[in-house]
Amino acid sequence: MKPHVVIVDDEVGIREVIRMTLVREGYQVWVFSTGTEAVEFLKQNIVDLFIIDIRLPDMDGITLLRAIRENDPYLPVIVITAYASLDTALEALRMHARDYLIKPFDLNELVLRVRRCLEEYQLWRENWFLRQQVRQLQMPSELVFESPAMKSVLDLVQRIAMTPHTVLITGESGVGKEVIARLIHETSHRAGPFVSINCAAVPATLLETELFGHVKGAFTGAVTHKKGLFEVANGGTLLLDEVGELPMEVQPKLLRAIEHRTIRPIGATHEVEVDVRLIAATNQDLQARVQSGQFREDLFYRLHVFHVRVPPLRERREDILPLAEMFLRKHSRLVQHPIRRLAPETQRVFLEYPWPGNVRELENTIVRAVLMEAHDELHPHALPSEILQKAVGIAVPVGPPDTLPEGLDLDAYVEQVRRRFIEQALRKTRGSRKRAAELLRIPVRSLKYYMRKYGLSARQFRT
Repeated sequence: MKPHVVIVDDEVGIREVIRMTLVREGYQVWVFSTGTEAVEFLKQNIVDLFIIDIRLPDMDGITLLRAIRENDPYLPVIVITAYASLDTALEALRMHARDYLIKPFDLNELVLRVRRCLEEYQLWRENWFLRQQVRQLQMPSELVFESPAMKSVLDLVQRIAMTPHTVLITGESGVGKEVIARLIHETSHRAGPFVSINCAAVPATLLETELFGHVKGAFTGAVTHKKGLFEVANGGTLLLDEVGELPMEVQPKLLRAIEHRTIRPIGATHEVEVDVRLIAATNQDLQARVQSGQFREDLFYRLHVFHVRVPPLRERREDILPLAEMFLRKHSRLVQHPIRRLAPETQRVFLEYPWPGNVRELENTIVRAVLMEAHDELHPHALPSEILQKAVGIAVPVGPPDTLPEGLDLDAYVEQVRRRFIEQALRKTRGSRKRAAELLRIPVRSLKYYMRKYGLSARQFRT
């Protein structure tokens, strides 16, 4: 991802020269002539570096720097100044501006300083991210990954965590949206608690009370004052899971809480200030719900400041085996006999099964299989039959590997199993010998040989 650089300077010539120079260096650059425009942009976007002139038409550089610090205390800022305003630049350094340049400056020097600031900032962010993980010792197990897709998600989380803005996390059920939300909280600067609520699990009549609280006597049964989750999460993070199920009558109050950072408990006569980082999660298409009139458009855009999509397991198959092995280590401790590894056949099944329930289904499958397995390897016979059937569309023997029936004719048994596999592969591929051979992982020539041997023709499987 290209670093995002914002230039704030009211002199068009200087602004454009800097912009073109940095674009040639591979940066993504935005330019503004006023501090107000730049601050509004920062509230809605990820920025890695600011380059600001100390003199602007609507505010001075110190005021702009202060506004930047309110949004992100650690965002690097390079101040541009003339000799006459050098004292102001030094004041900016005392306010933790990262560097300053005196006009006129050499563009090569600018490039070097930008590169240095961004490298230092990236190193600081990575160190902060790692320190938070070590401090918490709670790196969620579901974040075991090897795929580029999840690395991109974690890179984005690392950048988002430093900001105070709302985040919308989307993804199918079971992908780990709450895990990502917790990671955003744990790697942020927020010292308050992480609080979550499933909007679909709370009746609409109670959801307003749960979120905003009520005062004593607000309604029949309100015998005491009750804090809402906004107050409980003050100084921390509030996750609204399944936010797409939020009732229409509650949505305006949530919008007001986001815009004004205040809430009014039911029955109260005054507003209560709250400092909460809001994260929303859903497995639905919120834009479709907006179009159908089931979700407010203005609320959608307030929640959608930053968007994190967590990909399903079928889009990141590199993560399946690391996750499965981690869950195996975790849950095999619960049984008397240790299960040390996944059998190769089980690995193949796991890689080919589509996992519609994602990480949650994978873990539940491991939990069940651990209880069913009696050996030190986890074999396919311990897996649910529906997983075996859907994994490759071919049934596999489910008996334990050391089961040996009396009077077994091994050659006849092998021929029987081979014929059944070939028939199922041809049926699944509607008689395509090439695709059936790929499914069985044998040469087409071998498949044709066995089809002749068993008296099978492709035509009989095309109906």
